[in-house]
Amino acid sequence: MFEPVQTEIDEVIDMVCSAYDAIDRDENLPQGFARSLVAEYEELGKGLRDEEEIQLIPVRESAVGQVTTRIRKDTHARWEAFKDKEYEEHADITGEILMVDIKRGIFQIWEDEKTSVTASFTSDQEERVTDALKEHQTRKVRVAGKGTHTPIGRLTKIDQIDSLTFVREDNEPCNLFSRPIEDVITELAREVPKEEWEKVPSDLSQNLDHYLYGGPKR
Repeated sequence: MFEPVQTEIDEVIDMVCSAYDAIDRDENLPQGFARSLVAEYEELGKGLRDEEEIQLIPVRESAVGQVTTRIRKDTHARWEAFKDKEYEEHADITGEILMVDIKRGIFQIWEDEKTSVTASFTSDQEERVTDALKEHQTRKVRVAGKGTHTPIGRLTKIDQIDSLTFVREDNEPCNLFSRPIEDVITELAREVPKEEWEKVPSDLSQNLDHYLYGGPKR
């Protein structure tokens, strides 16, 4: 049996049906839904009478939980209530850290002159965050983790930081939460047996060229 190829318009129709079905069942909106369109979805069905409804038929029956999506008068009220609900999702923002409150464990990252987001950090992340504050005039940082969003998708705060990286001019991030080089060197030094350290000349730092290349001692 011939099965028609689904176009982008068909996918949009399926998404619309899935979104209205989710609102009707008081469930989370489908993944990939454009939350900036909440206000537009709310308008559909706003002027319906009690006995009236609008029926949407998805392209694929498997796209939603029911074959026909029904929009009634109370659908508008459900969307209106949803507009006030915040949700937690992945957060990713790049900007300047201009304020750090160590006592409260929060900082503000400014995406531009008018947009800032407050983020919470742990005691283990404190040093990296203050380093980013010191570098704010020359380098931006990228913060990723979990954050709270408004129903239309605007990030309002970052509740958990998974990574905080400097963004260089070539846009290659430098992870500020990676281990400091001095910690790595100290750990490697502990793995060297004591008897091997005893073989190291006491004047190694003053006569490094002599021991490496055979030059005269100082």
